[in-house]
Amino acid sequence: MRGIIPVLLFSQLVLAGVRVEKVLETTSTEEYNQWVERTRVRCPELDPVLIQSQHEVKGTLHRYTIRYYSECGKIIKEEILEGGLDSEGICYISYTNDRAVYIRKKIGGSYQITVKDEAGRELFSLEDNKWLITPTGIGVYVEDIDPEYPVDKTTVLRVFDEDGRVVGTLKGFGGINLENIYTPADRRYCVFQGGRFIIMLNRGGKELWRYEMGRDVFSLFIAKDGSRVGVNCGNVLIFDENGNIVQKYKPFGEAKYLISCALSDDGRWLVVGHSGVKFYNNETGELVWKDTVTLKGRNELIKQVHVMKNSNLILVLCRSHNMYIFDKTGRLLLVHNLKLGKRLTSKRIPDESKPKWFPFTIKKIEVLTQNWFSDVVGEYLIINKYSNGVRLRTQGDTKIVYRIHYTP
Repeated sequence: MRGIIPVLLFSQLVLAGVRVEKVLETTSTEEYNQWVERTRVRCPELDPVLIQSQHEVKGTLHRYTIRYYSECGKIIKEEILEGGLDSEGICYISYTNDRAVYIRKKIGGSYQITVKDEAGRELFSLEDNKWLITPTGIGVYVEDIDPEYPVDKTTVLRVFDEDGRVVGTLKGFGGINLENIYTPADRRYCVFQGGRFIIMLNRGGKELWRYEMGRDVFSLFIAKDGSRVGVNCGNVLIFDENGNIVQKYKPFGEAKYLISCALSDDGRWLVVGHSGVKFYNNETGELVWKDTVTLKGRNELIKQVHVMKNSNLILVLCRSHNMYIFDKTGRLLLVHNLKLGKRLTSKRIPDESKPKWFPFTIKKIEVLTQNWFSDVVGEYLIINKYSNGVRLRTQGDTKIVYRIHYTP
């Protein structure tokens, strides 16, 4: 049976008209931005990389290299900043694709906050600030408390605009989870996780709504048109833009968390990955299809899922670097290995010749890299691989772009 699997997959490939084409692999921001510039005619949702930060740690010293790029990928400005968590100096850089926040720790424990635009020009600065500040991606900035700081209902965080003016306040939470900030394509709002709350702000810094979760939040996800917001907490909650819960799912029972969830660009479809894959009509809540056999039979572990190509294709990316492509009826069309490379890691090997307090030999071994995120924009799958630095979903040291060709 195993011997005919490649024949079946090839047959599915021909019949369905699915083809995966690698169109770019580069460590050059200039090359990537030039590709974006050429491709935007066909796919206007693509964004160039305007800011990148590289972070190195040597002992207690933190070294940040920040580069600002033009839309065609030319370096406009480069800054190298150093500091440490226990000394005066730059201790943290927070940034979105077009804004950077420099946080300098001062003697006495306060912070100097400097906000810069995509060209490295200073927008505003705050002296002796008590809290940190996080950019949201929509032109407003939210104060952010150290996670170890106690938070209660009396905690008040300020919201600043691009001129450093206070345009709002948020009460009763401790700040933003940097991994869980999302904006729709037109950036009319941002939604983020702050502790046990899900909060939405508009571009004026006004809180539109919040929802208090009764359990841990694993991740957020949104439709690119902004019509739906999803919360992955083991179960799945789907909100509309006004903060109303419109669907609730328990796709894999009382799972502590789900590996990955994704909405179609228009919010009409939902795919969930855990021990298998489930695909829902998000308007009716109906389960359209499920596959709990294919991946399990091949010992696959899901890393990310996507809905693409006008909701006609479901992509399931695994830790093995295999990508499974299903159509919206659940038919497996193609298995394609992305070949994302390996990295060195350390493994303990039992060794009786070593002391009893540490009876191991440390051996360096190669494993498949898991240091990558994926995103889908139009007909393109974009892989962001990273080695170090700030780990944003949309940025990495290496960008790999695949075009998914599909004819139903």
